[in-house]
Amino acid sequence: MAFDITEGIPGFVTHSNSHWQVIDLGNGTSEVVFTNTTQMKKFMSSIMGPMFRKTINRVLNDISSDLKIYVETGKVSENKKERVEKLMAKN
Repeated sequence: MAFDITEGIPGFVTHSNSHWQVIDLGNGTSEVVFTNTTQMKKFMSSIMGPMFRKTINRVLNDISSDLKIYVETGKVSENKKERVEKLMAKN
């Protein structure tokens, strides 16, 4: 699965996309590989880039954990439920 991220990104990001690949490891197991590509404005990337990368890595770790729980149990993780509730409360 591949998609462009077009909303909710900071103004210094000019383009961002994500590519997910599920690799069959055999014996009923698999691995998900996330590749995220982000382009930033040159000046701002030197200032904001490290913080942005840290945030993206945290988000990808959350997604990976949520996906693992969902695949193994068929249920939404407690962390995901909490994030959705916070998001819904804002609206």
